[in-house]
Amino acid sequence: MGAEFKGIEFIAYPDTHVQEIEKIIADNKTHVDQWYFSGQFPYYYYAYQNGWIRSDEAAYAQLHGSGFLGALLEGIFSKGEIIQRASMDTLCNRGYKT
Repeated sequence: MGAEFKGIEFIAYPDTHVQEIEKIIADNKTHVDQWYFSGQFPYYYYAYQNGWIRSDEAAYAQLHGSGFLGALLEGIFSKGEIIQRASMDTLCNRGYKT
């Protein structure tokens, strides 16, 4: 993942339960410039509303063709700088355990 985006390091922080997101963010906040989540639930209803992230340091990609690019550009424009390190939360085909 990320081979097309030269100069950006994509870091995976896998989780199997949504409750793990708080610890993942707390443990890795200094290593990530922009967080990308799989959708509105883990981003807004869990991480943002609980105050673990700010709106300018996170986004979520729509699960269709141009959604990831849009989320990446949103992060770049909201920060006003090129993002060097990013983390993207995504769902596997088996679904998500809550």
